[in-house]
Amino acid sequence: MAELTRRATLAALLGIAGQAVVSKRAAAASPVTLIEPFGPNSSTDDAAALLRPALTRLLKTPVTVREVSGDAGGRALAEVSNSTADGNTLLVAQLLSPFIDPQSEAPERPSFRKMTPVAQLTTGISAALVVSHSSPIADWKSFEQRIAADRLRVAHNPSLLFALPLAMLEAQFGQHFDDVLAGTRAEVIAALDTGKADVGFLPTISLLTGDGRPPLRPITTFGGARNPWFANVPTYREVGQGLRTAITGPIVMFGPGGMAPARQAVLSQSVEDAGDDPEVRKAADALRYPLQVAGPDLLLESMGRCTRVLRDMRPYLRTPVWKQ
Repeated sequence: MAELTRRATLAALLGIAGQAVVSKRAAAASPVTLIEPFGPNSSTDDAAALLRPALTRLLKTPVTVREVSGDAGGRALAEVSNSTADGNTLLVAQLLSPFIDPQSEAPERPSFRKMTPVAQLTTGISAALVVSHSSPIADWKSFEQRIAADRLRVAHNPSLLFALPLAMLEAQFGQHFDDVLAGTRAEVIAALDTGKADVGFLPTISLLTGDGRPPLRPITTFGGARNPWFANVPTYREVGQGLRTAITGPIVMFGPGGMAPARQAVLSQSVEDAGDDPEVRKAADALRYPLQVAGPDLLLESMGRCTRVLRDMRPYLRTPVWKQ
């Protein structure tokens, strides 16, 4: 039997194929759209896809997921920010990004602080330094040997949490990597599989698959402890040097600014209930996805922590490449 795609696996696990039945009464309600920026099977797409069936039932209205890529999540943020404040368009995003703490010289940039917090969808996730399975770089030792012999090309988006571990590596080895800019999970994988880049960065969450075979090989991770699914992969705390050696940020959900408190409360509770749904939990476990939904209070607490991380690291970061 041909291997199911990750999205098809989600559909099978959740039993949603042919079962999106909405009552006539519910069909009259305005549908809800979850906007995510990083494409199929990404950390944001998986969170939205896992929650979607239960949210459809709980909100009694159709819920769909749509990708709006570009500007490291900025285009998705702008679309939700510019939507009406009825809460029918919601953003699923990585919290640790420049949009959490826009610099004063760019006040026109979209900002999470102008949005309505709805829920935190995962615990903190870290980045991983990755290579293709065919790469001669097999582990941290061979990575060190390669970087000593040659200037490497890195597939990443410098506007996301990858900018922080990249800054650490460049400081440790005293050289800049050549950038191969990649806006989505698929673009990072393609850049490495085709040889366009030598190494890359992805969230560790994007390497987890139901069959246990990650699409890329992790060399090191940047969390505080080893990822249980990659127990043989060292953390940067074990092999590296640097000012800060543990960088994590959760996946979160925001609505447009100005949302009525009552609507915010309904959405927050519905997302929390969806996260506790037995079928959603089963599907998340099968995908090894660390879905752990909490309310807006914890989201705001995480935003404060991530803001401090970015402010501490800002002197060491490259200027983000903004794509208009």
